[in-house]
Amino acid sequence: ATHPPLTRLRIVCDRLPEWPIDIKKRSGITVSHVLKAIHEHLHTSIVQPDWDELSSNQQKEVNKAYLKRCRNAGTAEEMFKRQGVKRIDFLCDKIWFRGLVFEGPDKMKMFVV
Repeated sequence: ATHPPLTRLRIVCDRLPEWPIDIKKRSGITVSHVLKAIHEHLHTSIVQPDWDELSSNQQKEVNKAYLKRCRNAGTAEEMFKRQGVKRIDFLCDKIWFRGLVFEGPDKMKMFVV
């Protein structure tokens, strides 16, 4: 993923700075490791305190994104609903990956639009 290879990397999403993504691989981090970590991270279920920190307007927007994600799952809609709100829903309509930019020797910032 990088040259020279890194064994540790922290990715911070511009829209979700409270949830950094930490990757550690002794053999070096690949693009596959980065993409898998981002996917797993964004599909992590939230906990009640995460929800409670949102304003009522933010809760409405996140809920709207959650319901849209579930509807888009087609026949798996009910299964997705049972899984609840995930971090990706906190992005609301900003779900297009825009890229990664180095911010330090082992830190990148992730941008979404």
